[in-house]
Amino acid sequence: MRIRGAIGVVLVALAATGCCGGGGSDDTCRATLTYRGGTGPGAGTDKAAAQKGACWKYCIDRDPDVDAAYKRWVAAGNQPKPGGKTWTLDDVPSLKMVRLACEDQCQRDIAAGKAQITFANCK
Repeated sequence: MRIRGAIGVVLVALAATGCCGGGGSDDTCRATLTYRGGTGPGAGTDKAAAQKGACWKYCIDRDPDVDAAYKRWVAAGNQPKPGGKTWTLDDVPSLKMVRLACEDQCQRDIAAGKAQITFANCK
């Protein structure tokens, strides 16, 4: 089960960063999220996946609550998982809950117009 979760994290990470488009044709839907003073990317097979990827990327890289929870966890003497912060935020249940709450809030803020998201190359 842990291997499947790790593979899922890798696939989401690749999609969120826009990595690994196929051959010469790039049919990846891309999102640009403007949220809480920052702008970041997301990518996926459709708008919903690209939006989810953009919120995921924001929460991993820029959210102060997620970052503070991670830093407290490390300061308590815990060792990050191989793969660093991204893997740790998925593998440690208490940190994963903080990250998922951030992602949920991001999605709600987009729906409420408190965050802006634009899309490109979406079908």
